[in-house]
Amino acid sequence: MFLLSCGARRVADVLDVEVAPQFSGPAEIRACRAGQPKTLSISLDEQGVGETGACSFSDQVRVRLHRAGRVVEIPPQEVHLLKTGDGILTALTFEATLP
Repeated sequence: MFLLSCGARRVADVLDVEVAPQFSGPAEIRACRAGQPKTLSISLDEQGVGETGACSFSDQVRVRLHRAGRVVEIPPQEVHLLKTGDGILTALTFEATLP
């Protein structure tokens, strides 16, 4: 007998990403970085790079970009997870464009 529950499904992780005022373009969040807090709130620098100590994400990551009080959500299909050959997450990439 199999029991299915919607509670068994993993919900997408949501990253809140603060974008530098003048930045617009490809962004990268480096994951599993030593010395960085294991947080889902991350700031991008002027080159569009951010870091987090968090190592484990679902395969459905959403990004909420924040800049000057505006918020734009990037859906999971537009967030690319970069992993090593044995499946360890190294980075997430996405287009950080705010209208």
